[in-house]
Amino acid sequence: IDRAVAYAGERKVFGKPLAVNQAVQWPLVELQTEAQMVRLLVRYAATELDRNHHMEVSDKVSMANYRANRLVCEAADRAMQVFG
Repeated sequence: IDRAVAYAGERKVFGKPLAVNQAVQWPLVELQTEAQMVRLLVRYAATELDRNHHMEVSDKVSMANYRANRLVCEAADRAMQVFG
C-alpha cells in the first residue's frame, strides 16, 4: 500500500501527479483504512488469546485471519492497477 501511494505521488500523467486523481486516491484510502482495521482486529484477537483458552477465541482468530488474507489480495490487485 505504501509503495503504491509513493508511486502515485511520483508518477506524472498529463503533467500532474497520479495521486491528485480521486479515482486513484479513493481505493488507496480504502486500503489504508482496511489495513488499520485489520491491525486492530489482530491485536484484539491476540489480547483475547492471551487472556482466554485458544478454543474460546478461535472465532476471533479466524476472523482476523480471513480479513487479513482478503486485504492482502485486494491490496495486491489495487497496487497493480496503480502501477499500471
